[in-house]
Amino acid sequence: MYLIMEKSELLRSRILQMVEEYHEAAFPTVDFVPGKTQVPVSGKVFDAADVQSLVDSSLDFWLTTGRFAAVLNVISPISSAPNMPAWLIPVLRPIFWPSRA
Repeated sequence: MYLIMEKSELLRSRILQMVEEYHEAAFPTVDFVPGKTQVPVSGKVFDAADVQSLVDSSLDFWLTTGRFAAVLNVISPISSAPNMPAWLIPVLRPIFWPSRA
């Protein structure tokens, strides 16, 4: 069992590294030029870590609530609290989501 987990974790690590490389190639950073640079209608902004999180969760193939939902259940009420300082979310991230720290 240990060797299976070790191999799967190694593969997951390699896949997530490749996702970062893919993001760099598919979504290169461009300088914003007002009036010329296209802005997505949705206003979406994402980075390699966001795409890695998406792929990481899909590799679990957990189609109902799983480890990511547990993190959101803890962070969501805290981050939506009316007096929640914005600086606290990056402080909490390594505690609840160590892979993105």
